[in-house]
This record gives sequence, structure tokens and C-alpha cells, in this order.
Amino acid sequence: MFLLLMGLGSQAIGCPNCTTFVSDAAEASAQAMSPAQVASLGTGFYWSILLMMSLPFLCVGGFGGALWLNHRQRAARTNQPR
Repeated sequence: MFLLLMGLGSQAIGCPNCTTFVSDAAEASAQAMSPAQVASLGTGFYWSILLMMSLPFLCVGGFGGALWLNHRQRAARTNQPR
């Protein structure tokens, strides 16, 4: 399995959407993009990468926080006098 995954490493060069979009835009209109459009494209890629990098941490942190809160509430209910 490891050797199979190592063989596929050369195929995983980058984000397929980014690579496709940039290559298509370069072929279609290399001179047609204004500097404002290029800056907007870079800003879009920046935010998409930031979202992709932070989302796993937010999901795990949210799930862990919910478990911690549930544990705390359950412990508070069992310690109260009846």
C-alpha cells in the first residue's frame, strides 16, 4: 500500500482547481487581465487556502468543545443534592 501511495505522489502536485483555473486563464487571455483582476485572483486564492487549512482545526475544536461541555454539565448534574 505504501509503495502504491508513493507512486501516486508525483500526481498530487497542487490544488486541481487552482491549477486548472490559472492555466485556463493564462491560455485564454494572457494580456486581458488587468492588475486589479490579478490582485483579486490572488486574494481569492489566499482566502480559499486559509479556509481549507483552518477548517479541520475548527471542526475538531468544535467537536471537542461540545464533548467537554457535555461532560461538565453531566458532572454538575450528578454532584447536585436531590
